[in-house]
Amino acid sequence: MSKPAVALVVVSHDHPLSPPPAIEAAATFVVALPEGALTPESARQSLSASGITASDCRTDVHLHLHTTDATEAVVGYALALGFLRRVPERVIVGTQSLPVASMNRTLRTTFAPLPISAGPVVGIGLPAAADRVTLDVSQPWDHDQFLSVRNAAEVRWCPPVDPATALTQLVVLSATRAAPPKERLPIVDTGTGDAVWLDAVRKQCSQWRSVSGQEDRSTLVRRVDPSPRALRLQQAADTPVAAALHRLGVTDLECPRRSRHNRPADPFTLADNRGECSVCDPYPIDTLRLVMDTTGMVADDAADWILGDQTTPLASVC
Repeated sequence: MSKPAVALVVVSHDHPLSPPPAIEAAATFVVALPEGALTPESARQSLSASGITASDCRTDVHLHLHTTDATEAVVGYALALGFLRRVPERVIVGTQSLPVASMNRTLRTTFAPLPISAGPVVGIGLPAAADRVTLDVSQPWDHDQFLSVRNAAEVRWCPPVDPATALTQLVVLSATRAAPPKERLPIVDTGTGDAVWLDAVRKQCSQWRSVSGQEDRSTLVRRVDPSPRALRLQQAADTPVAAALHRLGVTDLECPRRSRHNRPADPFTLADNRGECSVCDPYPIDTLRLVMDTTGMVADDAADWILGDQTTPLASVC
């Protein structure tokens, strides 16, 4: 049976649902966005005040966006994207659940063949201007318009009023963009002069994750033994990656996440018992993360499979 996920709840400073209603989760962390203009620094400070750490994210994370403001919703998504360094397994806007993870995978596979080149500044949902290409989201885009977004030097975007619609548009835009070297996330520009660089929000929160687990070595603390669950997850993570690849049905060190690739065999390089695919992974991953990402299992179920019967075929868990 799947274990409860961790809930990351983003709330507006004046939202009527703040504090949010009870959520069934292994742990709940509330990010209260500040009053006034949102900046990458204020988003990072709100995230750090929630108390969440990198170790809390080794299981599924459900992102709850309790705000009626579209800009706050997309900033909440960007900070979660940066801190988790992956798309949240589930995203709930108000009471509406959006299939963001599956949308992101499908769209990135669809747009991967599009060529990469230098492009102009693109404005989406903004008034026409001489210094940019302006696109209207109320009409379907053709191939050339998708190319202009993919290769734009910069994308400035005015999100729609509805937070769920805004988040859906953001997922499409980020999947369309060519990265690297382009920034995946657009700049939120509502025309009020307070633009929000979503990619800067993502980077700030990703950098904070790197330092959030560093303890103050000047203070003596009581020793706390790791829980049996933490030991089991670490044991699964330390299992040889090569053995897991073999059980996943992979030969010649190719990436097991074949649906994300446009050619038959993308390389999966191994070093220091970590593996990395140049398409799927922003950094080397351990065995536990590889099995979770390939099969869709949560951390505990993936650990059970890794440490269980070594003859168990992948088909029995997918």
